[in-house]
Amino acid sequence: MVKGIFILWALSFIGSASAQMPCAERLFSFSSFNLAERQFSLSPNNIDDVKKVAAQVYALWSTGLDREAKDNLGGPDHPDTLERQIRNFKMMSESGEIPDRQRVNFGLPIWEIFANGTRSLVGYRVITRYKNANPNEYEKKYIRLREKMNYLQGRTLFIHQNSRSIGLGLLIEQWTWEQAQKLKLSLVVDVKAANTSIQSVLAQINMVRDREWKNPAGTRMFRFVRSPTY
Repeated sequence: MVKGIFILWALSFIGSASAQMPCAERLFSFSSFNLAERQFSLSPNNIDDVKKVAAQVYALWSTGLDREAKDNLGGPDHPDTLERQIRNFKMMSESGEIPDRQRVNFGLPIWEIFANGTRSLVGYRVITRYKNANPNEYEKKYIRLREKMNYLQGRTLFIHQNSRSIGLGLLIEQWTWEQAQKLKLSLVVDVKAANTSIQSVLAQINMVRDREWKNPAGTRMFRFVRSPTY
């Protein structure tokens, strides 16, 4: 009888412990977009060689953007950083889970898919997942953040000049918001005050300006936020 009680107690304890264990967050959903009779994709299946794709992203920034876009974005990430971002994205897609770290950067190449099955890189999106992350020195000094950060941030987004002005940027921002919704997180996007085009896009997905500051170079910055709806 005592043995039976012990087994029941042990099973009860295991069930209770399992219920309390934190669940890993599931990965984003990866969409294809049909736009202006063209097909675009965020699928990780298009990444066959991370290092090669990182080099393509760096080359795209260098040769595929006009001066205005480059001025709004600032300089590109180092190829090693791009490679790490893209590898995080690919590993997440293979595991099905978002790594349980305070800050994780994901690099999502944006592809145009042609009727014959070939593809061409036309853009790049960086998303950061913050999970109980402490503000770094920049965030504390300039953005004046004090609390632990728990949100999804849409960071770099650039699109080849031949694929702009067709609504692709809006679709990518809308997709990013949908991922934040699935994770029950707010979406945050920081932009230069002078970049009115992206601010117009953010307004279309109901993001609102939350705060402003000047970065170390004296550039005026805005933060846009949208909280999840249930």
